[in-house]
Amino acid sequence: MPRIQIPTVGGSYKHDSLPFDAQETYNMFPERGGKQSKSSAILRRTPGLKLELTLTNGTGGIRGMYEASNGRAFMIRGRSFVEIDADNVETLRGTLSSSSPDFGRVSMTDNGTDVVVADGTLLHSFTFSTNNLAVITDADAPDKSPVVDFADSYVFGFDPDATNLGAWRHSATGVATNWENADEYNADGSPDALVSLKVLNRQLWLFGSKSFEVWYDTGSSTLGETWARISGTERNIGAASAHAVSTINGKIIWLGASKAGENIVWIANEGYSPVRVSNRAIESQIAGFSQVDDAWSYTFVYQGHFFYCITFQTGNKTFLYDITENEWVNWGYWNSTNNKQERHLAANHMYFNRKNYVGDYNNGKVYSLDKSTYTDNGEAIVWERYFPHFENLKEHIFWYALHLDVLTGSALLTGQGSDPIIQIRWSDDGGRVFGNWHQMDLGDRSEYNTRMVIRMMGSSRDRVYHIRSSEPIPMSIQDKTIAEIETSEY
Repeated sequence: MPRIQIPTVGGSYKHDSLPFDAQETYNMFPERGGKQSKSSAILRRTPGLKLELTLTNGTGGIRGMYEASNGRAFMIRGRSFVEIDADNVETLRGTLSSSSPDFGRVSMTDNGTDVVVADGTLLHSFTFSTNNLAVITDADAPDKSPVVDFADSYVFGFDPDATNLGAWRHSATGVATNWENADEYNADGSPDALVSLKVLNRQLWLFGSKSFEVWYDTGSSTLGETWARISGTERNIGAASAHAVSTINGKIIWLGASKAGENIVWIANEGYSPVRVSNRAIESQIAGFSQVDDAWSYTFVYQGHFFYCITFQTGNKTFLYDITENEWVNWGYWNSTNNKQERHLAANHMYFNRKNYVGDYNNGKVYSLDKSTYTDNGEAIVWERYFPHFENLKEHIFWYALHLDVLTGSALLTGQGSDPIIQIRWSDDGGRVFGNWHQMDLGDRSEYNTRMVIRMMGSSRDRVYHIRSSEPIPMSIQDKTIAEIETSEY
């Protein structure tokens, strides 16, 4: 019986035309192997959510979290501004005076003396030495700024509704509460309103709705002359959402928008030349969302991978881009009520106490992204992989056996996971309709040589396999699936 190897490992490339590409990966990510690895790549599980604490102050979800330059950690839930310590003890430090009814996202930064909080309606400052939270009342402060950032002792902000398109400001040196009207600048390389800003390597990136440009600190102490545009950095690519701009590993990455359209994710560094990193399948899905300006993003490092996480609230979907492997996957929360993957629960992130902390967008729960947790705070994580199309010169293929090379022997002693299985089904019409689920046993604890085999799977000219599991156990899948087949022209 001829044996062939069929591709297994990959990201999400589900195309509008399913017969072209039906690949999709949920809650796993590809990792390439070394020169002597057993196979070229594996799929690994994304981290689970381990509950660290539940904020008792405030209502609704976690709006933002931030580790300050002095190591103190702050979170905002509703209007409550709280601090947590290394033991996850919560202390209420004040209440925001903003009247925003939707409790949308907040942005935080600090200058070593104060934390500055922006929520699009008011700016607040929290002074470390006095533990006092107060509204920044300076009339020249850009209190409607949706985001703030810091560089070279200055805090930056802007009014998105400013009559003067592209106008932005910075605070006085080292004083977050003092602002001068004369310290107003214009990102006017293109006539569009500012959407977001971000500091990268002490340079200020200013994103309009259709363009961006980069500014630097001139060293001048003269009002209005401290910062200047870096010549040649202007590009006709703006930002589609104020909160979908992030930095990681010396790069800036964002959901773009331009006069030609939007829905593309870009990445750039000090070379200032953006590189498109989203693929057409991801872009097609984004284009199908009725709204994208409510997208949010954050970045984190996990198991040696640099991830950009972007969530579309209206689209109810979360994507992970692995900068290390240049791969996109879906990161989902399994809704057991409707049995569907929805956007991930984590709305924001900070690295604190040597952990990746994230906040739940629904409630006051704060989790850590944990490699040894295989549930979302006790709720099942369903990982899924839709294989690439497989055909053989349009011949008729008779499928006698399929051998999956997966991690076995990790069963639990009791409860779910003590008799673990993987489910498998397949489609013979290009990924449009799938058949019934079949089970493949993963074996008992320490049965490391269990063979994952399914036999007698009918025939097809083109086949897409779909596997999934919700077992709360370690899992990896090698790019080494072996099929026993025979082919015929008829």
